[in-house]
Amino acid sequence: MRVVDILIIVSLFLCEIKARAYDYESIRSKPSGDLIVEVWLHKAHDNSHSFVTPIRYDCLTVTNKNCVVELPKDEYLCSIHMFDLAGNAIHLRSKYEEWGKRFNDLKYPSTEQLWNTSLRNILRMKPARITGPSGESLGIGPQMEADFIIAEQDGGSQKALPSIEDLFAVKEAGVYKVKLQFQVYARIYKGGQNFAYKLERFEPVEFMVVKEKKQ
Repeated sequence: MRVVDILIIVSLFLCEIKARAYDYESIRSKPSGDLIVEVWLHKAHDNSHSFVTPIRYDCLTVTNKNCVVELPKDEYLCSIHMFDLAGNAIHLRSKYEEWGKRFNDLKYPSTEQLWNTSLRNILRMKPARITGPSGESLGIGPQMEADFIIAEQDGGSQKALPSIEDLFAVKEAGVYKVKLQFQVYARIYKGGQNFAYKLERFEPVEFMVVKEKKQ
């Protein structure tokens, strides 16, 4: 293959990456402690926020100090609301009606708390992955661990909420306002194998979406 052909292919590849990057827009909350929540929204062809693409979110640190962020269960993690332009609330679909329902059950501002059964019942748990002495993956073990994000200054590991279309029973085409408010537990190292956990609640993130008329 000629050098010029290789350069053309590389150029096209870089253009594709750039196009994909511009397909998304991020919205950041104000900091809570050392953390910020960042929401990533896919843009539709008319540059509005997509109605049908999952909503991705991440936690970032304000400083360059990394932080392990433990995620609560769906009923605590995110308060999700949607309104039409007249201010009327749109209801979550029955499949998701428990999401965010217990958001305000968690006391905020909170003090540091140690790991206990109560906290374990609030956090989202998943099967733990087992690693060998060299760090190699040995599969999934019988124990459970909290689902987490490693928050860094430039982002961590993104998670996803369902799309607006999946979350809400929207009947009419039009413009709608979505309001998301997240809360997570920051893990605080206390030395040795000891950690404490502090609830961080972020200010709401708001954006507009457009439901198009069916052709």
